[in-house]
Amino acid sequence: MKMQTPPPTHPLDGRKVPADSSPLDGRGAPALRQALIPMETKRLPSNFAYTTMQRIRREQREAERRQRIVAIACIVGVSLLGLSIFGYFFGKSLLRSLIAAFSLPGNLSLVPPTLFCLVFFALLNHWLLRRYSTTQRTPKEAP
Repeated sequence: MKMQTPPPTHPLDGRKVPADSSPLDGRGAPALRQALIPMETKRLPSNFAYTTMQRIRREQREAERRQRIVAIACIVGVSLLGLSIFGYFFGKSLLRSLIAAFSLPGNLSLVPPTLFCLVFFALLNHWLLRRYSTTQRTPKEAP
């Protein structure tokens, strides 16, 4: 007793397909023929991961640079706004007091010690930041 196989059907809509229709004989589905043609395999370069990571790092540095520029612009803008408001309200009285302070020659005797103290504390701040800074410093990478 021979088992009969059901007639072939289309996989998507279930309609009957002629038994002699093969996708490879030229009468079948062109998409299937196209899929069976061997595709060219593109080989990745041996340093693909390295170059990809370099590109990601470069994009991160550019994003950080843009953020830093925006932050500096905001700080400068807010500072200028504050100084202009301060100058608008207290400009005349501040100008009069500065003229009075520097009009007498004896009042300039405090300038050199003040400048010395400012330079000393700026250098001390720089040294302490370099010595006790908790952030990791990494050397700048070549672009």
